[in-house]
Amino acid sequence: MATRTSMNISESIRLDPIAGPEAEPLRIEPGTAATIGRSMNNSMVLLDGAVSREHANIQEKGGRWLLVDSGSRHGTLLNGVRLESGEPTPIQGGDLIRIGPWTIRVRTPSMGDSTKRIGSHLGNSASGTAVVTVVSKVEKGEVLQHVEDDELGRLAKNRLDLLFEYAAQINAAPDEENLCGAALESAITGSGYTRGALLRAALGSGSEEFDVIAAIAKDSGEFTASQFDVSASLLGKASSGKPALLESVGGDMPDYGQSVMDLSIHSALCVPILVGEEIDSYLYLDARGHERTVQQDASGFCVALARICGLAMSNLVRRDLENRQAEMMVQLGAAREAQQVILPPEKGEIGGLTYGLRMRPGMYVAGDMFDIIDVGQGRVAVFLGDVTGEGIGAGILMASGQSHLHALLQQHGEPEIAVNAVNKYLAEHSPPDRFISLWVGLFDRAEGTLTYVDAGHGHWTVVPENGEPRKSDARGGIPAAIDPGVKYEARTIPFTGADRLVVFSDGVIEQSATGTTRAEDMFGMDRVLGLLAVSGSPEQDVESVMAEVLAHAGGDALDDDTTIASVQWNSDDGAGTPPDPISGS
Repeated sequence: MATRTSMNISESIRLDPIAGPEAEPLRIEPGTAATIGRSMNNSMVLLDGAVSREHANIQEKGGRWLLVDSGSRHGTLLNGVRLESGEPTPIQGGDLIRIGPWTIRVRTPSMGDSTKRIGSHLGNSASGTAVVTVVSKVEKGEVLQHVEDDELGRLAKNRLDLLFEYAAQINAAPDEENLCGAALESAITGSGYTRGALLRAALGSGSEEFDVIAAIAKDSGEFTASQFDVSASLLGKASSGKPALLESVGGDMPDYGQSVMDLSIHSALCVPILVGEEIDSYLYLDARGHERTVQQDASGFCVALARICGLAMSNLVRRDLENRQAEMMVQLGAAREAQQVILPPEKGEIGGLTYGLRMRPGMYVAGDMFDIIDVGQGRVAVFLGDVTGEGIGAGILMASGQSHLHALLQQHGEPEIAVNAVNKYLAEHSPPDRFISLWVGLFDRAEGTLTYVDAGHGHWTVVPENGEPRKSDARGGIPAAIDPGVKYEARTIPFTGADRLVVFSDGVIEQSATGTTRAEDMFGMDRVLGLLAVSGSPEQDVESVMAEVLAHAGGDALDDDTTIASVQWNSDDGAGTPPDPISGS
């Protein structure tokens, strides 16, 4: 469980391969996405048989960076926990991603100089900068050896009872700080060593600098983390994944190097703590001077303790990931609930205007809105909007925008008045990073017209009674809720007889193909127009387009909220073929 940092909305991330075959790091900017896999088309290419062609993807949604396993054969691990295929999981600075033989660390600019952190110190320790000075010299008389597993068998029953007691304390720890403190206190008390620390390789430092997570000294009334010298040789041995022991030979005090010699260290033990298959940290203990209190079975005892600590850390990691996903799903659930409450049924007739509607929520967002309103005198208003962001924030803006528009259209019956009023209100009451692309139309049956305002939306078309659908004229202005002073102007085009108006969110045309995020693999407007050309009713329009979008996505896990609506006057209207609806004025 590496040291982690939360991320700002505008922060980029960098993926640094820190273990495995050589691979290039990758920077991902907000608002973009990246794919990881064996195919050369991926943003990060990892050439190994254990990596799928399109293994995983990372994208930023609503200020969160999200990691998704793309149905890979061998899976994607986040901090040692295997991800469910297709389920987005928030990631943050310091997280470790395991794909095939590679371990990739997530880094953010806000981490800064990660080798200088304040550790959490216990016992007689004092807080301060927690960078360990590494002793790199190995001198005569120093014995380095791996502690073998059979040493665990030397534990007598009373030592096992003590180990179980410590295990209960470690597993009861609510967070990493308390867990590390309990593990270190247990190691010092149960082994007889007088000084100890839990170490973790500092981010970006290679293997020569370590952060002190926790430190304790039973032999000193004045102790700072910067005084805690360690043996690079011992850490090097332990970095293979097995515990390592350093002892003097025959009671002589060998020359370990100046800093260790000055402190008269005669015995030291370093035990790696594994979370899953990765080394998370190290339990480092030493004895100094004339201390002879180290227990004979200290090595086996500390190996067992490190395993317990690793399992407890794994549980904390899993709990952390579960909490991240749960928080995201609670927010999305609340937004989607609000969305469903205010949506009209999927088909019906309002004021003589027949409509069909299909909406599918995306994996990350719940911000699309749609409504159809009878404003009287043979006129019906329709609007569709797409809110930026995700979760509760997008849901609140969506619900606020929809309720205001509904009321304004009922009151005035004019798209221009309604859009200008709702834009001013939302721009003055919404966060600066939230806005709504919005299309609002008023259908007048007696006049045979459609009057509309397109506020940065652009995703709509009219299918003439006897003609081919064409891309709409999207002139209209910027999205709503950005600038309260913007003035939107309405345009009017003919709309009579069996014409159909089809409007949809960008989730339709921007849906990527299964496992990719490339622009050339998006569903696209041409596919929409081709489907509408062979359809014959609002219900057929929405059904055929939505079915094809889902097929293109390879299932229900859509990138974004995806909404499509189609409207048409009922058959009582006998009007003939209208003029060109797109170029009309």
